[in-house]
Amino acid sequence: FIIGAVVRIRKKPAVTGLSALVGTVGIVRSDLDPEGMVFVFGELWQARADAPIHTGEHVRVVAIEGLALVVTPAEPEHDATTPALPLPTAGT
Repeated sequence: FIIGAVVRIRKKPAVTGLSALVGTVGIVRSDLDPEGMVFVFGELWQARADAPIHTGEHVRVVAIEGLALVVTPAEPEHDATTPALPLPTAGT
């Protein structure tokens, strides 16, 4: 079983750079109307959405245009494949 899993993993191409963000879930930090800021994979990013999305809502990265993320509304997810870490608060 383990050998088969290792072989399957090794056949998948490594995802690096900005393309690694596509599919991840983040949190809106300033309203997207249509542009604003989102927190994805431990960093703040400029983002754009087709419809307004409010601060605190979850979004999924669907594309990258230049240095801006293109996002859509998403349900919150909490697993290793979609990290959306909260911003540190004062005093921590």
